[in-house]
Amino acid sequence: MLQQITRRIASTIECRNWKSSKSIRLSWRIMLLLLFSYASMAQKKSEKAPRPNILIIMADDMGYSDIGCYGGEVKTPNLDALASKGLKMRSFYNNARCCPTRASLLSGQYPHAVGVGHMVTQANAKPDPGPYQGYLSPNTPTLASELKKLGYNTYMSGKWHVGEKSDYWPLQFGFEHYFGLISGASSFYEITPQEKAKRKFVLDAQEYEIPQEGFYMTDALTNKAIEYVNGQKKKTA
Repeated sequence: MLQQITRRIASTIECRNWKSSKSIRLSWRIMLLLLFSYASMAQKKSEKAPRPNILIIMADDMGYSDIGCYGGEVKTPNLDALASKGLKMRSFYNNARCCPTRASLLSGQYPHAVGVGHMVTQANAKPDPGPYQGYLSPNTPTLASELKKLGYNTYMSGKWHVGEKSDYWPLQFGFEHYFGLISGASSFYEITPQEKAKRKFVLDAQEYEIPQEGFYMTDALTNKAIEYVNGQKKKTA
């Protein structure tokens, strides 16, 4: 089952062709946002029923009917295969923008209740604490932190966008490992020189030096997600 999941994660890069080749240069346009919370628990021999592995994929800027299983004209066979073996929602609501939607998905609360009622604030900003402070409130329970209490291992690969300052990065909210873009948008290929002061690409809690050659963000995020899955399989084998 995990091998099937990893193949399907890898194939999610098929969605990067949603738009024209002109748009594909900017990740804020079509970035396949992989919110990846893979969790697995090594079972005690006394336990009869194994706990499930959990994988969540979130995509930015995707319309309801963009993928094949909802009638989209772009072929997305791997995502369609996942849908055919699961449940398809007929009615689903989000918060229309990146940050509030992520805040709700992570916390299970209204975004205003956890400090992300609008967009994020810059790392050097000093906003008043409250619904529009622009970062996930410290001590907010998240999917990752709550699953971790139950013995799960938690990983994320993709865009964070609920806190620019390092105090509000993923490892502060229950994730054991993280790889991805802290900020809201960037080029697929680099953090451009004019944006290095405000855009951060991170591995765990340290800034990640993007290779000058051969880097494509969608592929990098997918490969890291697969690496997390394979590493977990070895850990629990």
